[in-house]
Formats: sequence, C-alpha cells, structure tokens
Amino acid sequence: MSDLSPLGPRPVEERFNLRPYSFWLILIVVLGWWPVVGVYLAGLFADLNGCEVSATGPVPCLAFGHDWGTELYNASGLVGVFGFTMPTALILLIVWATVLGSSFLIWRRRRASVIADPMRVRWLYYLVSLIVLLVLAYLTLYGKLPGMVILVVIFGGLFWVSSFLFALFSLFFRRASDK
Repeated sequence: MSDLSPLGPRPVEERFNLRPYSFWLILIVVLGWWPVVGVYLAGLFADLNGCEVSATGPVPCLAFGHDWGTELYNASGLVGVFGFTMPTALILLIVWATVLGSSFLIWRRRRASVIADPMRVRWLYYLVSLIVLLVLAYLTLYGKLPGMVILVVIFGGLFWVSSFLFALFSLFFRRASDK
C-alpha cells in the first residue's frame, strides 16, 4: 500500500513510538534471565531456612512442615536451561535492534517527507552490515559469544551476498538500459 490515498498521505507522528519495541525488549530480557531468577530464589529460600542446595541430588530441607529438598534441587537445575535461553535471547536482541533501527529510519524519512528512489543503491548500508557480520563472526569464533550465533552470522552472510549481487545486477542492468 502506498503512502498516498484518496485522503492524502498518512500523518506522521511527531515522536517515535517506542512502546511496542519496549514490550518486546522486556519480553526478550525475561526470556533470557528467568532461569537465573529461579536459581536465585531457590538459593535464597534455602539460605533463609538454613538448608543446602546440592547439584549432586536432593538434600532434605524441612521448612513450613514440608520437605523442600526435591523442589530446590529441581530449581537449581535451571542453570542448564540458561545455556539455551541466554543465546536465544541474544539472537532475539540482535533481531530486535535491527527492527528498531529500521523502523526508526523509516519514521525519520517519512517525517522529513523523503521519497525513496527504489533504483538507488545505498552502498554504505552494505558496508555497515558487512562490518557487523564480521564483528559478530569474530566474537563468536573467539569464544566471546555463544556458538549458536555463528548460525545467524552464516544466514546473514548468505543473505548479504545475495542482496549485494542483486544490487550489482540491478545497477548494471539499469546502466545498460539507460544507454
């Protein structure tokens, strides 16, 4: 759908609306850190009741007339889940930041009433995205980021190459037809 309709162009909000992006950011952070909160609460409960939490098996913990040892042991097992939720949250955070940045740039262009030329290739975007992909690959291969991030880097790299080749093709095709 184009920006023009029988009623004229769509109005552009004066301020960029961050509310939907804030909701998704909070959801991503909660997804990534909920196992840590569960382990912390289990440890806090055990400390307040003079109990011990062991990784080798349930230890009896009598509190409020009930043995909580098995529940505390199961809650301490959430550390293993953290190995999955945190890399997933990091990948979702990268996607979230990309969507936020793209939406902000689109909003800024609409606010300035800039009409995009679909045939004009913006080479700076290719350079910036290539640098981001290379930095993510470097950090992943040297152990600074979880190994799962390399899959996102490979997918992004394949997408970058295909997009770059399409941009080159469209540039040369346009120049050949203009002559």
